[in-house]
Amino acid sequence: MGLHSGGMGPPACVEPPMSDQTNATVPEPQPLASTAFDHIPDAFVPLDQIGVAPENLRADDETDEEIPQLADTLFYAGQVHALFVRPGKGRKEARFMALDGRRRRYAWLHNVDLGRVAADHPVRVKIIEDKQLQIAAATLPNTEQQPPDLVHVIRATGRLVKRKMSPAEIAKALGGYSAKEVAGWAALADLEDDVLDGLRAGKITLRQAKLMTKLSPQDQRQLAEQARIYGRLYDDAVRQRVNG
Repeated sequence: MGLHSGGMGPPACVEPPMSDQTNATVPEPQPLASTAFDHIPDAFVPLDQIGVAPENLRADDETDEEIPQLADTLFYAGQVHALFVRPGKGRKEARFMALDGRRRRYAWLHNVDLGRVAADHPVRVKIIEDKQLQIAAATLPNTEQQPPDLVHVIRATGRLVKRKMSPAEIAKALGGYSAKEVAGWAALADLEDDVLDGLRAGKITLRQAKLMTKLSPQDQRQLAEQARIYGRLYDDAVRQRVNG
């Protein structure tokens, strides 16, 4: 399911209880499988310019009773999965047509109806030009969906924790994760943005990020700057800060 980043709705400014998170074990993620879509960069397009492609396997399905919950998740946690879209054809189609992501589109439209976002709210997508990839995207079952960005998941978890949602509730909202995994992501959600950006770029490892949760924001920023300058962060540098 979708969930997702910039420009999303504001999370409630409530500090989550720390007792269940301080000693949480952060799970090591499984290596993400390389897919044919990895080379396509994410883009943001206006919601009101996205339709549903007729070749989408569920193009004729209506909304369902879980769309409001999905809408809440997108608004408060951010969008984890990008929609797969193709350029529209002719005057009868929208500028972009969703090959995968019909329910996420419905959820964003539900947020429009609630007055949470504007009709032209930016939605994260991958624009697929290649004809063969368009066919693949339209026929992707949920179990073969492209793995989400780990940092998107961590940040989404942090936003939902601030809304006092339990790990089990967050796991259900995000989909595909256990409550134990969610507790692990929550332990990383308070890291400085520079650290999470370094994690996404591959300059900081997940093991290093876990150690950096024990450091002050200033120490985190300094180590993230080292990683940015030198292209990587050495384990000894992190351990010295933690031990010091």
